[in-house]
Amino acid sequence: MVKRIAVYGTLREGGYNYRKSIGKPLFSGFVPLPYIMVLPYSYPALVNDNNMRDVKIEVYDVPDSTYNSIDIMELGAGYHKEEIETPVGKADIWVWARERAINKTYPIIKSGDYIAEYNGV
Repeated sequence: MVKRIAVYGTLREGGYNYRKSIGKPLFSGFVPLPYIMVLPYSYPALVNDNNMRDVKIEVYDVPDSTYNSIDIMELGAGYHKEEIETPVGKADIWVWARERAINKTYPIIKSGDYIAEYNGV
């Protein structure tokens, strides 16, 4: 079975968790999403927000084994899955709970493009 995912950080092409085995993206570009992108560590997190912001994503169809591997990695880092609408259909995306970022002073990635701002490092 194949599952559709949207990635915005280190799993994007150029990021240190990118996997060439997932192939070429079905879509790569900015989409308006109800999240703010912050940099809590050496990787970004999307946090629910009341305002729509443009976020650079890549969308892939991946096999269950790859999906499960990514899911374990993301859940272990404190993320949870949400479903978003993309130009190529619905996809799962991993985001942080708002409670994790409240009262923190994490840098905001204002451009919505982690790879462009931090070169994937």
